[in-house]
Amino acid sequence: MITRRSFIKGGILASGAAALGASPDFLLPTSYPETKKIKIARVGSNFEREPLIRPFGFKGGYMKEIWQTVSYLESSSGLHSIGLCSQSVLWSDANVFVAHSESGGNALMYAMTERAMQMLNGESYTTPHDLLDVLYNEIYEYGKKITGNPFLRKTFALNSLVGIDNALWLLYAGENGINTFDDLIPSIYK
Repeated sequence: MITRRSFIKGGILASGAAALGASPDFLLPTSYPETKKIKIARVGSNFEREPLIRPFGFKGGYMKEIWQTVSYLESSSGLHSIGLCSQSVLWSDANVFVAHSESGGNALMYAMTERAMQMLNGESYTTPHDLLDVLYNEIYEYGKKITGNPFLRKTFALNSLVGIDNALWLLYAGENGINTFDDLIPSIYK
């Protein structure tokens, strides 16, 4: 964990380097620690409709239910993980919410989740970033196509990938013996 003192010291060093015209990149590590290559051997997903006690409204619309999704990943070593997500079509893109029934909008977002899961099946990765960067662009384009909205908000695609992101990170942690959240964050981002 970074202390206040080391944060200030790093800030002073970076400011001094910038004043001298040097890049402060010397403060950052240049690589990730050695991690295992993880092969995804099996995937699965499902959802459950959670009715709300009363309609919940914002952005001029009202939701009556929230779809809770689960993404399951199993590696070739036999370890597995799940990631949970609360879909919110209205929050992600109000235009999709208005253009479709509530169930229809949720089904579209879930279709994006399912497509991403199938794309992951059989893939290998070293860090979750490896897959998510590639996965996001393709899922976003797929989302624009199936919603019929060329101006789909990026948050719609991101919301569809939340459970997958969670599952990828948990599988990564399990495969690499990482037990705390702080240890999960690569040092380059600390």
